[in-house]
Amino acid sequence: REFRTSTLHRVQTFDHHLGEIVSDSEVASGSSSLPLRVASALVESVSSIVSKAAGEVHFPAVSPIWPSTGSTAPPPRSTLRQTARAAIALEVLTSLAEAPPNISASTPEATTKLQQLLKVATSSGDSQLGSKAQELLDTLRRHSDMAFLAWARCALSIEASPTRETFWNLTEEEVLAVCSWGTAAFSSGKAASVGVGSTGNKEERAVSVPLQASPYVFERLALATRRLRQVSAGGLASAGLIAATKAALTESFLCAFDPETKAIQSRKKTCMNQLLQWLFDLHILRLVLSSSHPTEAASKETYNELRTLQDKAEAEILSDPVDRLLYQPVMKTGVRNQIQSVKLVWAPFFTDNSLYSFQFKGQGDSASGMAETPSSSTFSALRAATSASELAAGDGFQLQPSKQQPFRQVQSRFPLLPVAMGASAMGSPTASDSQRGSSYPSTSPMGFGTAPGVNPDRAVAAAAAAASSLAQQVGSGLGSLGFSKAFNPIGNSWATTALQGWSGATGTG
Repeated sequence: REFRTSTLHRVQTFDHHLGEIVSDSEVASGSSSLPLRVASALVESVSSIVSKAAGEVHFPAVSPIWPSTGSTAPPPRSTLRQTARAAIALEVLTSLAEAPPNISASTPEATTKLQQLLKVATSSGDSQLGSKAQELLDTLRRHSDMAFLAWARCALSIEASPTRETFWNLTEEEVLAVCSWGTAAFSSGKAASVGVGSTGNKEERAVSVPLQASPYVFERLALATRRLRQVSAGGLASAGLIAATKAALTESFLCAFDPETKAIQSRKKTCMNQLLQWLFDLHILRLVLSSSHPTEAASKETYNELRTLQDKAEAEILSDPVDRLLYQPVMKTGVRNQIQSVKLVWAPFFTDNSLYSFQFKGQGDSASGMAETPSSSTFSALRAATSASELAAGDGFQLQPSKQQPFRQVQSRFPLLPVAMGASAMGSPTASDSQRGSSYPSTSPMGFGTAPGVNPDRAVAAAAAAASSLAQQVGSGLGSLGFSKAFNPIGNSWATTALQGWSGATGTG
């Protein structure tokens, strides 16, 4: 945060000086707009300065996560710090020249002086001047994309290992509990069409299906979201930084998932639940990691590899036509429900996401929509959309989340104190006593009394024994601290005298 603040201060100082130069030029020319020749000279000068500053931001090279180079050792922490500083510096520098998509040029108070200058250059009609402005933007994007991708690869390589041996060692019953599976209740007609039931059975037939992303996928996406917030100082990350993080996540998941495609056929007999959960995760990743931001060709090829991997896995796992008819519509609805449930947790990944915008009708077109604070109406809309999708009346099934197992009954670690035990031994009014009257008569000014039929002497004796036992336990517990002698006088005589005195004051003894 301190590094971002200092970098932002330097950039703002440069932009302020540029604004003064532009204002002086307008005054000297005697017009309200900047002359074309002056604008061309300023753009050329500023382009050389900013391009030189971007080129002087150095950071260590980081090899791609996928294809794997054979080295499993994560980069050192110093590399992560250097790439993070480079990403912050270039992000701030790029924001100086590139206006956000939701800010128009008609609001000069919301844009920088450099953005206004480049806007004048691109809208001047001079092709040479417009090409100079576009060249500056391309140079900044190229340097920043390289720094963003290096930082994202470091952050994801350091935090977690790409192996998933624990997942495949689970039993099929453990997968249901670990991944919080639910059930798809099919109607009688739909159950017969997919082979779950017969047409003569009027009851609904339920089938266990995945409804949530596995902990491996969810935690890595949540980790990437936290890292984005850290490097952007809690604000909204730039589109280039989000796109680079998506590319690094795609490489990470390909490194973990690609070797698993070789064992699909051998695992279908014993690990079918794991395969279905894996396929559900691939559907989630294909939707979350989609990006419409202009990135490098290598990043687009990596995402295409993920799509190819999902198509190949789905063809082999659901090779049976009955399984395909059963699970494909269920997974489609389950993915929509999952995205609606966690869209606030994975919010950065839904900006500039063409596939998400297509499936959810424009909910992820711009970054401004995800930056708004969700209101009560937003949560009501989410609940309504989730309920409507869970019904899925047109598909002939209803998704039901798994019920949480009740907490195991745990006995108390310490036994009851003697006072509580003695109080229970004193007895309480029975049902017949309660039926005789709503309350017992009070014989003392303070409202204390004794229930009829209860022997006062027995009650006092039981309470005295309980108090004496408590005093002895306290005294023995503090004996190691040298207080045992102080508790020697406390015994039956003290407790009996005290309780008898109280009983006499209330008129019960």
